[in-house]
Amino acid sequence: GARRLGGGEAFGVTMTRAGSVAVNVAVTDVGEGSYGVKVIGGNSTGLTCGEWTTSVTLGGVVVKTFTTIVSPAAASPAHSYIIGGAASADGTPFGAVGSVTVQLMDAFGCAAAGTADAGALHAAFKGPHDAPTGIESLGAGRYHVSFLPESPGTYNLAVTLHGTPIMDPPRCVGVSVGAGAELPASTSAGVGVAPAKAGDFDLSGAGGLAVEAWINPRTMPTQKASVVYKGGPARSGDSIKGYQITYDTNYVFTASVYVGRAEVRSVTSSAKSAGYDVNTWLHVGLLYDGSTVTLTFNGVVAASSETFATSKSAENPYPADADFTVGFGVDGSVDEVKLWDGSKGPLPTPATLAARLYCPPFKLSGLPGLAAYVPFSETSNTTSLVFSAACTPALAHQHHLNATALK
Repeated sequence: GARRLGGGEAFGVTMTRAGSVAVNVAVTDVGEGSYGVKVIGGNSTGLTCGEWTTSVTLGGVVVKTFTTIVSPAAASPAHSYIIGGAASADGTPFGAVGSVTVQLMDAFGCAAAGTADAGALHAAFKGPHDAPTGIESLGAGRYHVSFLPESPGTYNLAVTLHGTPIMDPPRCVGVSVGAGAELPASTSAGVGVAPAKAGDFDLSGAGGLAVEAWINPRTMPTQKASVVYKGGPARSGDSIKGYQITYDTNYVFTASVYVGRAEVRSVTSSAKSAGYDVNTWLHVGLLYDGSTVTLTFNGVVAASSETFATSKSAENPYPADADFTVGFGVDGSVDEVKLWDGSKGPLPTPATLAARLYCPPFKLSGLPGLAAYVPFSETSNTTSLVFSAACTPALAHQHHLNATALK
């Protein structure tokens, strides 16, 4: 039991781990019977992060075995990277969430541990309209970096850790225009859309309203098809049924607003006679200022009704349980649906529709009358996030796309 003061004993240290090559660790005689062991983990030594079994031998005989945990050092910006590169996000449609995954590493090749770096990780997504970014920890040093661009174009994604750029330099990311809600003839029921907030679709006839959408039919319907439709046909009495834009087999459009019991205000116009046909995108608008219904094609007035006194029954709220449907009976695509509420802000006019017809969407917070904006830009393009002046892309992204948090 006496302590040996001499040296030269044949100590050996070996570290083993399933799936890894055994690492023989050098033992240093430091004098007076003491021996030291020092090893740095990392790819260069083969000692990767994780749990290892350490065996101490003397003269080839095992004298002690114990578990050693090799932990990562602090995350290093110069060794951290985007998995797949930023180009993996190319093609993300505007109005939909795009993302990349960032892997934080230490300087020795180990993945950073835990979630402590979340506050020091920053991403900037800059382009035609700078988009907010979100960072969510996935564990094991991986972070989900998401962004929600409001318009198409080329953007620049830059990621930093503690203010220092990561290994990947800023990358270009292409944001696409998307493809709209693609509706085959077999999907005659169209797409039911839920509002971002309860009541967003309940436009008031008394306050005025506007509905606009893009339509690209492949074929003409055998019976009327609805570009947009709000309200069920079974509605009766003083209940306001809703509003709709339809077209028939001759590509004649009808824009209708129910304003009271047995009272419908509508106008019709032929898109075919105006030079529009299948396989061509057409912007259609229904504008109702409380007394006059106007139908527009590509921002140009196609038809306008007489001026009527507003019915008091038009002040009744639209039934909250009435369906809002896009593309009922449509064989083709519908895109960029917008609903405007005159009680919340200015309604569009034919002139303002024409002026921004081909412009990408702008910040929705500057459009108080915009009750709902449905971009149909998701990967499954028959579903869509629904935005509004009160639920902008930036705010929705901040709340992780949980609309209930915005109610």
